Amino acid sequence: RAVMEPESYATRIECPVLFLDGTNDQHGKMDWAYKTTDALRVEHREAFTPMYRHHIGSGQADDLLLWMDWWLKGGKAWPKSPSVSVRLDKSGVPEMVLSLDASQAVKSVEAYYAVENRAPKNRFWRAVAVRGNGAQRTASLPILDAAQPLFAFANVNYESGVSITSNLASVTPKALGAAKATDTPTLTIDDFSNGIGAWVTSSTGTDPIPTVFEAVKAAPGPGGKPAVTTD
Repeated sequence: RAVMEPESYATRIECPVLFLDGTNDQHGKMDWAYKTTDALRVEHREAFTPMYRHHIGSGQADDLLLWMDWWLKGGKAWPKSPSVSVRLDKSGVPEMVLSLDASQAVKSVEAYYAVENRAPKNRFWRAVAVRGNGAQRTASLPILDAAQPLFAFANVNYESGVSITSNLASVTPKALGAAKATDTPTLTIDDFSNGIGAWVTSSTGTDPIPTVFEAVKAAPGPGGKPAVTTD
């Protein structure tokens, strides 16, 4: 029998679509998901939980009910999807440019980028500080090699509880011009100053469940230094 890919159905969908997933899902790979949603001809939004695979985290857990409230109960309309692009700053360092819908109160903005890895499920997403206020913001994306691909996206979280993910920007920095590699390697794998970060299992349930099993947790180490231990 003939089998059609998801993007083949996308143009025939007539209802609004909310796509929820984790950035590292091995079943619904992030890059391929955007190829499908880009083909939609209806109102749609994406919301990705960063650093998880087959799971929707607490940051995006309210989205489903709020989406249904909008379309089925005449609730408040959602802001437009944010847009992300990558350029070189004045010194040649890659920089994210984020344009967002500021018509509703913004609670927080999260920016992420990954380097080198073309396999969506294996990317390590780095969180970076976002600069600016209002409808346009920026974030620096330091790299080790201008010839390696760079991937970037942002989550915009609103006071209403809505969390919307931008498009996925994918570029090779050297193709943008005289890109400069300013990141530096280190022998320190992690100082755990920010807790356990990505050192946790993300093999969780599909639904936005309240409790996520984590094999390790942050704890004080010898001399009071930050460390991790088994849960």
